[in-house]
Amino acid sequence: MDEDGADALSMGNLAQRLDSGTATLYRHFTGRADLVAQVVDGVLADAHLDDEATDGMAWQQACTTLAHSLFDVFAAIPTLHRC
Repeated sequence: MDEDGADALSMGNLAQRLDSGTATLYRHFTGRADLVAQVVDGVLADAHLDDEATDGMAWQQACTTLAHSLFDVFAAIPTLHRC
């Protein structure tokens, strides 16, 4: 996805890049939508709030802190720079 963008992600393309078969991928993902959801989950997992850092913080400030973390994560994705 970093090289070709999200539109190029398919079970067939991924299987080819992994030197595998699509049947192998379907053991782990129900289809492209599930694969994309897992990729998004993986990206969003990088944006998190440390409980200790936000302890006692108002919810509004915690939301702002999370937004900054999300921005940093998305800014690190090469294909988003081409948008």
